[in-house]
Amino acid sequence: MATNPTNYGRPWRLNCVEALAAAFYITGFDAYAERLLDGFGWGASFWKVNRYVSIASRKLTQVQLFLRVYLERYKRCTTSDDVKAAQEAIISESEQAYEDARKTGMRTHL
Repeated sequence: MATNPTNYGRPWRLNCVEALAAAFYITGFDAYAERLLDGFGWGASFWKVNRYVSIASRKLTQVQLFLRVYLERYKRCTTSDDVKAAQEAIISESEQAYEDARKTGMRTHL
């Protein structure tokens, strides 16, 4: 999820720095990723948004928020099929959270 000023909150719209930082993190070079984003005022937001994202529960009477870890999910992938499955799951969960939020009138930051 992008956190740069131009595309904030848009999935799959990372700028070059965000894409490189994500690639470094996913491949195990966490320190490089953090150092790269340290030079940007919005860099810390990238970690907050992409490490933990709120997903509304399926209950319409009481909404509970669950933490889902985007980057950690990608980091566990070992094949291109794993990456595709993780991406499809994240998209599906995001779309469901959006629909749930619309039904309950709550705002979500996905």
